[in-house]
Amino acid sequence: MKILLFKIGAIGDTLMTTPLIRQLQQAHPKARIDYLIGKSASQALLNNPNINNIIKFDESMFFKKNPLKLINLIAGIREENYDIIFVLDRHWIFNITSRLFNIPTRIGFDRNGKEGIGLTHKIHYGRRRHDIYYYLNQLNALNIEPNYYDTKLDLILTKEDKNFANKFFRIHKLTKDTIGICPGGGDNPGQTLNAKIWNVKNYTELVKKIKKPMLLIGGPTDKDKEETILKRKTLNSVIGTTTIHQSAALMAKCDKIICNDSGPMHMASAVNNKVIALFGPTDPKRLGPLNKGSKVIWKQKKPSYNNRGKYFGNRKELNKIKVSDILRELR
Repeated sequence: MKILLFKIGAIGDTLMTTPLIRQLQQAHPKARIDYLIGKSASQALLNNPNINNIIKFDESMFFKKNPLKLINLIAGIREENYDIIFVLDRHWIFNITSRLFNIPTRIGFDRNGKEGIGLTHKIHYGRRRHDIYYYLNQLNALNIEPNYYDTKLDLILTKEDKNFANKFFRIHKLTKDTIGICPGGGDNPGQTLNAKIWNVKNYTELVKKIKKPMLLIGGPTDKDKEETILKRKTLNSVIGTTTIHQSAALMAKCDKIICNDSGPMHMASAVNNKVIALFGPTDPKRLGPLNKGSKVIWKQKKPSYNNRGKYFGNRKELNKIKVSDILRELR
């Protein structure tokens, strides 16, 4: 059996599909399981033992509407003669693309009864439930009973990643009570979600009041936030200098991680059971960390959804979060 998983990207969303991959491999240990994914998020899948091949593509072909690249991608996938495809994005364009791959069994999401075009098995996406559970629901199409208790995210660290983190902590004299702070995130190809990011001025005020060792963690797009924070407080930072796996290895050594609803939050959730996640325009019931030791700070008490399962949120809820709310959780 040849199985293909298909997702355009976003590191956090990709990590949330790893319980599905793991349970799929457990159910069909002799199957070939490949993952077709946009190159920017593909690194989140490195070293995953449940995947045979990671097939990277240029996700800009969808955003910039490059038909030639898309035609070449379709032709390449057709040659592989896959038996089954799991379409892991919730947009009709990806469902149609899966049909063009000429794969006989096509499993994916249908939010409103109209977006499942091109699929042979339509999984409803609507009510307020965690996205990991929705991904696992796709197993039902193959008569596999999902294990909704098995939701750990797989971000596989190598010995080199762990040695890097150990050496960094030793050189910079960081201790086991170090607080990891991820002030950025929200940047994906074709999409920037600044509304999900707590104001950098708030992070600056926060680090001034935390008395424990701290470490700033983030990607190259977070350099402006690093500069703002370091102007007011001297502390260690690896923003823009580490790989995803090196960052995750550092997160694993921290006592707690403070972060926005973003890729770093899911990275932290994969390696650390004590994550403090800040939510505003998105619903933690769908996206928040499932680790029992993690905490979510969210000021919205009565979320509203439309008939497509979209939450009507905005930045106002995020702005309501105070520094004191986080300090309280740290205590």
